[in-house]
Order: sequence, then C-alpha cells, then structure tokens
Amino acid sequence: MSLFRRDRSPSSVLHCTAFAARYGDRRNQDVLAYMERPAVSTSVGQAFVLHVIGFVVTPRTFGARVILTNRQLCLWGQEDTCDTSRPHSERGMSHDDVQKLTSQLSDIAISRRPVNTDREIEETLQHRDRFRPTFGEGSRAHITLGCTQGSRAVETGLDLLKIIECEGGQANDRKIWQLDNGAARYYGDGCCAVYLNRPIKVGCLFSEQY
Repeated sequence: MSLFRRDRSPSSVLHCTAFAARYGDRRNQDVLAYMERPAVSTSVGQAFVLHVIGFVVTPRTFGARVILTNRQLCLWGQEDTCDTSRPHSERGMSHDDVQKLTSQLSDIAISRRPVNTDREIEETLQHRDRFRPTFGEGSRAHITLGCTQGSRAVETGLDLLKIIECEGGQANDRKIWQLDNGAARYYGDGCCAVYLNRPIKVGCLFSEQY
C-alpha cells in the first residue's frame, strides 16, 4: 500500500511550475512583469524537454527533481528560498485575471522544432558534485508525484530546498545506498534523495495555466 496519493481531478496534471500567480502575497504587478518577459510571451504553447535527475522522498511528499536548461531558466519565476512565513491562504490574481492577461497569447502554435538540450545538461552535471546537482536559481524546479494525507503539493518544493541546504553542508557521514541506476542518500528526519546516473527526459508544454 502506498503512503503517497495524488489528486485525481482533471486539473491535477503533472506539472513543473515556473511561476505561481496565486502563491503567497504576490501582487498584480509581479504577474504583469512576468508575463511581459520576452522569453515568456514567445514561449507559451511551445514544447520543451525536462530532465529529471533524481527524486526526493520526505514524510510529506514524493517528487521528481528537475534541472533546467539556460532557456528554461529564462522562464523561471519561482523563489528559490525556504521562506515559509507566507500564509498560503493569501491570494494574488484570480483565475479570471490570469486568463485575461494571457488571452493575447492563446493563438500561439505549438513549436514542433526539436531542440537538443542533452549536451547542455550533460556538461552542466559533469562540473558539479554528484550529490549537489542543483543549487541557486532554478533549484526549486520539481514535479510533485504524490503527497501523504494532510500534505499539499506546494510542500514538495520546500522539501527539495531543505535537502539542497543539507547537500551544501558537511555530509560525509550521510548513509548512501548504491542502486542499479543511481544512488540514494539519507539526510535525516525521514528525508531521502535519489541521484540518477542518467537523467530521465520528459516532454512538456509551456502553458499559461494548468
């Protein structure tokens, strides 16, 4: 029996959030500034490849860890910090407001031009510690795969950031398990990270909402 569960509603499609319009106390101008980025306005409706480089398992969440390409970092608008002081009940723009802002982009066709990002990802990972593959901008990128009862998908990114903090410290005494396709490392308090030998490629669509 699995401890993790996923919302099976039609809106629960797997996703990697680049910008959360209704997260915390973001103001309307934050959303407007994001939508006015040239990289964002020209990328809506385009197909991308995400590279999953590992997994994070905590008492609250189960998530896939994503490393972003330089082009994908141009679309990134999340906060890569562990600021949990903001109440989640606060709202930014409403769903209708976001739809109005993005209606002008709705006719952009999906780009089917193949983009080879494998070399960029491979070169990036070659110059990084295996047990510290992501940090800084874009480090919060993830795909929530499941949550325990009483937990929410938003907590997956916070759990990932806490593990990244552990990775940046002294961790010589951390227990490591060798796996067929990678390694797992335990960071205490029920938190474990899996590091894959090779990334898993996932096709996705950059959309204004999900």
